[in-house]
Amino acid sequence: MMFPLKKQGKCGILNDTFFISIRQPADFMNKALFRKAFIISMPVLAGYLALGSAFGVLFSQLHISFFWAPFMSLTIYGGSMQICGVPMLQEHLPLLEILFLSIVINIRHIVYGLSLIEAFRGGGWRTLYLIFSLTDETYALLTTLKLPEGADRYKFMMTVSALNHLYWIVGGMIGAAAGSLLNFNAKGIEFSMTAIFVAILTDLVREKKNRIPAVVGGAATILARVLFSTKTMLPPAMLAVLVILLVIRGKLSKMFPEFMEKTS
Repeated sequence: MMFPLKKQGKCGILNDTFFISIRQPADFMNKALFRKAFIISMPVLAGYLALGSAFGVLFSQLHISFFWAPFMSLTIYGGSMQICGVPMLQEHLPLLEILFLSIVINIRHIVYGLSLIEAFRGGGWRTLYLIFSLTDETYALLTTLKLPEGADRYKFMMTVSALNHLYWIVGGMIGAAAGSLLNFNAKGIEFSMTAIFVAILTDLVREKKNRIPAVVGGAATILARVLFSTKTMLPPAMLAVLVILLVIRGKLSKMFPEFMEKTS
């Protein structure tokens, strides 16, 4: 806590209360911003602790050092890729094949990024982290939440993204520790990723403005399933979604104008 100070100068008493009062609103705003971001991200906290723990448990089946789990969560930060990456490592797949599968699994992030180009523009160094930390759940929050009055949009988005990242790392650590200490059958635990995707989609389509991407994705997936086999349908489906959303990108950007306007 800061108290008013008085200094004796050439021109008499100089009251520092003025200078302290300038700093206090900024400190209050930072605390209020963090509190708001934490409250908004609480559903992700619950999901990431559970899902991150699922990844940690699967990771423990590799029987390698526990510390690689949080390292993967820190640097890769891709739930579906990390969960799918465990059997890839178990089967010792070639690096080129892992690279290709990583692109296919995470290609949806390109779609996310395209719809947030204007929102992230002008963020400086923060933009790099916002791009890196753009997961499915973070995307859902950034495209549906309302920017608090008077808050810096870059700081707010950065805080939400960083909190989600932290939740994921902690969840992975908990799961890896539990998997190393406890002996149980982890079969089927990877279905948790499918479950959280369904939950995200259900929450998004409750609002009319978010239904266009859902319809595009569903239609493209059905068409790809009709034209291709189950093993080859994913790349053409994702490519179709990418092309369609590129065409309607302008309309998608208007779905969340609160992030298009810079807060003074």
